[in-house]
Amino acid sequence: SEVAAYCQVTNDGVVKWIKGKKLRAYSTPGGHYRIRKSDFKEFLGRYGMPVDSEFFSEERKKILVVDDHQEVLEAITQALGGADSSFSILSAKDGYEAGLKIGAFKPDLIILDVASSHLGGVDVCQRVKLDPDTEGIKVLAITSQPEQGSMEKAYKVGADLCLVKPLQMESLKKEVSRLLEAAR
Repeated sequence: SEVAAYCQVTNDGVVKWIKGKKLRAYSTPGGHYRIRKSDFKEFLGRYGMPVDSEFFSEERKKILVVDDHQEVLEAITQALGGADSSFSILSAKDGYEAGLKIGAFKPDLIILDVASSHLGGVDVCQRVKLDPDTEGIKVLAITSQPEQGSMEKAYKVGADLCLVKPLQMESLKKEVSRLLEAAR
């Protein structure tokens, strides 16, 4: 997702580069591709694409976006990502994948769909906030079903902020910046 946002292409475009042996990557046991920063930087240079030194620094704030709808993941990633972004962004489609990525990626902020029963968003939020190793991670809960009490549940288990879908991307950007500033 980060590579796609950086290059302003879709995730499918990045997969085509990988399968076409243009971009070096490795595969996890679950079949997901991972790209080392050094391989990505070499790829950018080889194809004459701009290399943003800030992107390759380790000072970037990390955001994990968790939603079971691919369109939502892509919209948020594109809104917050891009070549001039100061964020590293990963995505997860369910609570299990989110748990794995939280441990490895160590995000500063999680944007999490809490209304989906399939996703287990409220449980993910609660686990993050109850664990001493992750309790400092900011959680921005999102829901398309506020009338069903999902916002109240999210706040009850420790969400820092709740927003209603469909998201207003400019408002999302402001709130993300505010939460990340508060995290410092």
